[in-house]
Formats: sequence, structure tokens, C-alpha cells
Amino acid sequence: MKNSNIPWCHDTLNFWIGCSHAIVPESVSATGKAHESPECRACYAERKMDSRLHKVVWGKNGTRYKVKSAIANARKSNKLAQKTGERRRIFCQSLSDTFEKFEGVDDTGNPINLEDWRNELFALIEECTHVEWLLLSKHLFDRMAVGEDWRDLVPESWRDRFPDNVRIGCTGGTQETYDYRVKLMQQIPAKNFVSAEPMLEKIDFRLDKYKVDWLILGGQSKQGSLPTEKFDFEWAIDCIYQCKIHALAKTKSYETRCNPAFFFKQAGSSPHYFGVPIKLGDRNGEDLSDPLIPKILKVREFPQNNY
Repeated sequence: MKNSNIPWCHDTLNFWIGCSHAIVPESVSATGKAHESPECRACYAERKMDSRLHKVVWGKNGTRYKVKSAIANARKSNKLAQKTGERRRIFCQSLSDTFEKFEGVDDTGNPINLEDWRNELFALIEECTHVEWLLLSKHLFDRMAVGEDWRDLVPESWRDRFPDNVRIGCTGGTQETYDYRVKLMQQIPAKNFVSAEPMLEKIDFRLDKYKVDWLILGGQSKQGSLPTEKFDFEWAIDCIYQCKIHALAKTKSYETRCNPAFFFKQAGSSPHYFGVPIKLGDRNGEDLSDPLIPKILKVREFPQNNY
């Protein structure tokens, strides 16, 4: 039973909806200047929840909408996981960012502080232990990059070791954003994953240097009239070779850090093959039965209980 269209999780759950575009800080920017995180340029959540449905106003001066059904839905998933014995994966905050810094108003105009909502979410995570919570963030690592301590953003009991049912993730769709976010993620004592979605260029994942349990990648989906960035199968083929090479790299210093699971989600709406545009059968390039998707990429692995 799945309650999500995202193939790398069973369920999506949003405790609240709304976000702002992440900013790459000056201190880690390749140009030396702060700029918008490129993965945010064509945000599907913004287009859906702001532009189409008008649930929230996106941005740091916008609004946030608290989802009243979230607690009940999480408990339902947890109960199902307990009953079936299957550890269900919940992609938490697919329409927001758990660690966004925001003090503003909700959709009714009442003042809020996301710190309070975040603490309620953490209590729910600690209650629902039969599911694995996937906490994917850009804002956490951007806050760390300007000197904030991640320990101040989580419960005290998580500071030595995150709960076993939590997997922290960072978004890294370019070499620049991957490099600093994955480096900062190494500081956090938790199971982890990387989402290179959308993957915007060829990336050296430096798996001889960083502990990464799970690599998810895919191309950008078309979002209305916004331009769609290209995705080249060459980049993904290079990524899976990086994963499998390190699966064999049994060096003394790396023997527990050499086998990230690989998950190819989609080719996106502008797929290329070694620089040549191609047309796939479905709009977002998600159908892995498409003969134009290289066979080597038809891999959807899930991580073991890494720690």
C-alpha cells in the first residue's frame, strides 16, 4: 500500500506547507556571492501550493499552512507498519522544509514561529517509531554554513545520535551545492541520503571522502511556463559507476562507507543522451520500461539500516 506518487517512499506527510527559496551563502558560494539555490528555481511545491491552489504565499515574507490531518495520518502509517512488519518510509515535508527559519504568519494571518511547529513534529517522530522518517532539507545546511549549530535545531536527546527511525537528507543537484551540503551533513550522527533532484550537471560525489548511504537522482519536471533544465543520462551513468566502484573499494579506512544504494527516479522533461535531446514516452521520464532509458540506470535500490 502506497500513499505517495514518489517512488522512493511509501507516504508523503506535511506537518505544514510553504517554504522559501534556499540561499547559497557567500561563505560557500563558488562565485563568492550569495545566490539562490539552483534546485529551487522551478519548485514543484511552490507552483502547486501557491500558484495553482493558493494555499500559501511562498517566500520568506509569505505564509505557512498547518495541516490538521498530519498527526492522524502519521499514526495511521505507523500502525500499518507495526501491523505488517514493514518499515514504511515517510517523506516528511515534501511541500516545505523542516528546518526553514521563518517567523511570520499562517494562512489566516496569525503570527507563528516554525520552531514551535518543528518541536511538535519531532514529538510525533519520536512517537511513531515503526516508520522511517526521511527529512530532506536545504535550509538546515544553509543555516549551518553561516555558523548555526544543528544541535540547536533538534531535541536534546538527538544530539549524540538521531533516532534510528530518522534519515537526514540534503539536496545537491550541482557540484557546488552538493559539496558543501554533504560535507556539513557528515557532522550529524544520523543515517543519511542525498537527493540530486533535479540533477543539473555532472557531479563528482566524492564517495571516497564522504559517507553517503543512499543516492537518489533525477531530472527536472516541467513546471508550467518555467524553462526546464536539461538532464543528461551521461551524468546518471557516471553516478552509478561511482556508486558501484566504491562498493568494491574495501580499503581499511572506507570499508563501512563504500556502498551507497542507488535510486534512479526519473529522466525529467528535458532528457538528453550524451548531449543529444531525446523524447521519452511519458512527460516526466518516470517510466523505467521506456526502451530509450539506458538499462544500466533502471535501478531502484533502497538503503539498509545504515548507521
